[in-house]
Order: sequence, then structure tokens, then C-alpha cells
Amino acid sequence: MMNAILATSSFIFPLVTVPYVSRVLSVQGNGHIAFAQYVVQLFSYVAVLGIPTYGIRECAKIRENKVLLARTTKELLVILGASTSICYILYIVSVLTIPKLSSDKPLFLVFSFNLVLATFGIEWFYQALEQYTYITVRNLIFKVLAIALMFLFVKNENDTLKYAMILVFASSGSNLINIFRMMHLIDLRKSNTGKINIVRHLKPVMVFFAANFAKNFYLTADIVLLGFFSNTFQVGLYQFVVKIKGVLVSGISSVGNVMIPRLSYFISKNMRKEFIDLIKKNLNFLCFVGLSLSAYIWIFAKNIVIIVAGPSFVDAIMPLRIIGIVVFLTCINIVTGVQILVPLGREKIMAIFCVIGAAISTIFNVFFDRSLGALAPSLAILLTEGTIFIAQIFFCLDILKDSFDYRNFAKIVFSLFISCIAIYAYNYFLILSNYFLQFVIGSLLFWFLLLSTALLIHESTSMIGLRLIKKRTRY
Repeated sequence: MMNAILATSSFIFPLVTVPYVSRVLSVQGNGHIAFAQYVVQLFSYVAVLGIPTYGIRECAKIRENKVLLARTTKELLVILGASTSICYILYIVSVLTIPKLSSDKPLFLVFSFNLVLATFGIEWFYQALEQYTYITVRNLIFKVLAIALMFLFVKNENDTLKYAMILVFASSGSNLINIFRMMHLIDLRKSNTGKINIVRHLKPVMVFFAANFAKNFYLTADIVLLGFFSNTFQVGLYQFVVKIKGVLVSGISSVGNVMIPRLSYFISKNMRKEFIDLIKKNLNFLCFVGLSLSAYIWIFAKNIVIIVAGPSFVDAIMPLRIIGIVVFLTCINIVTGVQILVPLGREKIMAIFCVIGAAISTIFNVFFDRSLGALAPSLAILLTEGTIFIAQIFFCLDILKDSFDYRNFAKIVFSLFISCIAIYAYNYFLILSNYFLQFVIGSLLFWFLLLSTALLIHESTSMIGLRLIKKRTRY
């Protein structure tokens, strides 16, 4: 329930912030913010190593033993402290010496706080303990506060620095609370944890780091490379596309991460049937959600760009359509990577292909960013996610042959076919003078036809949703 609320908030809050910021700060202003923000994120991905994923798995295994949990957490925090210190020094040196960065020094220095605060967010600790109520409430409070601050202080194109401060507060401010709260849950004193051994974590942490950094690199470096090889206008266009993708994928990723502790537990207890059943449910759900969102974005990309961001962002339409396809690939890659390979201890496979994917993305961006602008990183990420999609499916065939429901997948495709044909007919034969009303009616029609068709043919995810609604309304 809490995870559903958190995922829903990831959709709702950007609906408020993105239209406002896109219009107030303009394409150029958004480009400056995005470039600085993503440079910092690259350093943050190095600083956290592979601990966000590795920490969930390891702490979930021993969460019933307070002493072992405290010792493992302390060991991981020591590693984080060392890596963060090194990365922060390198970041400051880069800002002071690289002309592209030093030209906007105040902005980069504001975002430097994210590097430290994000590293010690220890979200992995709370996810391992499945404390989703705390995670959800904390996130909602800081999001609401950030929105209030945005409307109060961000008024025109000159307020980019103020908006940067608000972004730091929204994304990392709550991490300070995480640390203090953790102190009340476990005892990190030496008298309790005993002698720590960080060496035992180094090899697996680096394996996870290779996978996580490679994946995050091609998801983040596209904006950084676009900033270096093109200009902030193209960055401004593409950052809007990334925000839309982020809204969709963040909710989907939260579903993936929330399953790691449970799936790891099933594997550690040799509960294969339960593991397969949960993977099957997730596959059905993410195939339904991923394909539906991809089709919706392809059809309504023009409407979304003009209504949400404004006419000045019209060149972002085709990049957004391409990113729509990426959403489906990401959904499946979450299942095959995070939910299958990681719990089974096959993270090396995921790491190898994430590194290959990152190399493909980088090469494509370097050669085409200057000529294609915002379209280049969209094509690069499609190529990358497609490569990982094929590779991870191949190495998960032993699990997928028992968990992939071909009949239900056909039902999803049929439901989408009916709704897409109807929407194309609607847009062709009925053109309203009110552009916004045309979009709203079209969107409602799309989702109504999709869900009603899926229910009529008893598609799995829609039927589960119907049963949940009936159960809720009964009380």
C-alpha cells in the first residue's frame, strides 16, 4: 500500500512542478540546471559504489539478527565514507579547472551538497527492513515542502540558483533524518558490532558498482555529453524528456526494488515455487504497464509536450516518442536484472552487459550529439536498453520459461490494439477547437478502452486490480 502511494506521488508531483518550471525558467534555464544536476549525479554514482543494491540484499538476509545487521551496516557506511570523500575532492577540482563547469561555478557548488547528502541517504537500509511507511511519509513531506518553496521563490529566469537549492532540499534533505533515525534502530557502537571487516564486501560491492554505474552512466551521461558536445538549449529540450521518463520509471523502479528483499529471502530458503510465482505476477504487471505507457506516449507525445512544457519545447516531441519505447524495455530489464539476476547471485552478468550498454551509449552520443541534438541521446538509450533487454532475457531463460505467461501477454497486446485503433480514429474524425479538451477526452478514452477490453478477456493485472477495488469497497 505504502509503495503504491509512493509510486503514485512520483507521478503526481512532477505534474505540478514540470509545467511551472518549464515555463518560468525557459528551455535555456532548465538546460543549465539539468547539466549541473547530472554532472553531480555522475559523481554520486561513483561515490555510492554498488551499495544501494548490494546493501538491500545483504541486510535483508540478516535483518532478524540485530548484531549482524549493525555490523554489516557499519561496514558499508565506512566504505561509503571513504568513497564519498575521494569523489567530493575530485568533483571540486573538476568544477574549478574545467571551463564548461567553472563558467557556472555557483550552480555546481550548490549541487555539491547533493553529493554528500545523497551518499548517506541509506535508503537501502530501510528498504531491506521493508519500512515503506516511513520511506513514503518522509518523501511526501519533503516533496510538499519543496513545491511550496518553488512557488514562493522561483518567479523568473533569474531564479535558477534558488531552484537548485530547492532541488537539493527536496532530493537529499530528508537523508539527514535517515541517519538519525537509524541510530535508534541499530547500535553501531564497537561494543555491540565487534571488529568490522570491510574487505569481505569489497569484491561484491565492486561487481554491483560496475553494473549500477554502467547503467546509471548511460542514463545520466547522455545529458552531460549533450551539454559538452551541443548546447544548453538542446539540454533543456532533452531534460524535459528525461523528466517525463523519470516520472514513469521511478514508480516502476520502486516496484522492482521493493521485491528484492522478498525474492532474496525466497532464494535463501530454497523456495523456488514462491520465487517463480512472484516473478510471474511482476512480469504480467510490468508488461501491462510498460506496453500501455509506451503506446500512450507515442500517440499523445505532441499533446504532452505542448500542454505540459509549452510550444517552445516542440522539438522534444520525437525524442519523447522514442523514450516511450524505452519505458517498456526498462520495465522488462527491471524484472530480468534486479528481480531475477540479483537475487540469484548472477549480478556479474548484469554488470557485464550494463558496461557494454554504457559503452554503446557513450560512443553513439559522442558521434551524434552535435548533429542530432536532443534526438541523439534518445536513440542512444533505446539502443542501449535494447541490447541489455536481449542479453538479460537470454541469461534468465531458465526462470522465464516457467514464469512468462504467453497467453496473458497476447491479451495485453490485443487490448492495446483495440484502444490504439480507436484513438487514431478519434483523432482523425473528431477535431475539437479546444486542444486541451481533445487531449483529455482522448486520454480518458484510451485508458477506458484498454482497461475494459483487458477485463473482458480476463487479463491478469486488470483482474487483480478489480479484485483489490472490490475488496476495498467492501469495508
